[in-house]
Amino acid sequence: MPRKHLRSVESSYELEDDAATDPHGKASLDLGNGVGEGKFEDYDPSAYYLRASDENGHVINIQVTIPTNWGPALQQIIDSENNKYKNRVEIARDGLVHIMVRRLLESHWGDPEEAWFAETKMLELRDRVEGQRRYVDELERSFELHTEMENWSAILELCGQAIAVRLPQALRRRRDALVEKYRDRVPEKYHPSYEVE
Repeated sequence: MPRKHLRSVESSYELEDDAATDPHGKASLDLGNGVGEGKFEDYDPSAYYLRASDENGHVINIQVTIPTNWGPALQQIIDSENNKYKNRVEIARDGLVHIMVRRLLESHWGDPEEAWFAETKMLELRDRVEGQRRYVDELERSFELHTEMENWSAILELCGQAIAVRLPQALRRRRDALVEKYRDRVPEKYHPSYEVE
């Protein structure tokens, strides 16, 4: 007997914004018209393409299922203040538009290296490294705070987490030095059970 898949409770039309009030609604429509003719000038890699239907309310329905262990990741994205997604359907819709444009670009020109595309890659890499640098800065501040409070279990937990984070070489050296420095501040015979009252 074939296995049944439960349908998402979120409709593919859920929370669709009207083109008049959604700044990206018209952008979604214009982009779809352009890429169908091999024109990619209207594509903005940083834009959110969330519109679900054309001007006449017509749609193409695509049903997608993914493994349940992706649920927490989807929820983190929805809960984040750094995006405009209101539900899982909007994540899927926006992601599908971006991947379609990328695949079409690749089919037209191979790996596209136009200035805007190269700039996007450059900015993504810069943002990633800046985020990694902020992480190491915050790690040092956290170490200092927990040391001042003599919160040794937090120091040990931070050390364990920090070692697992992938970083560029220079930041890795700084991180390793911080871990060594603050791990050495934990009393030699300390055991987490000592903090239980």
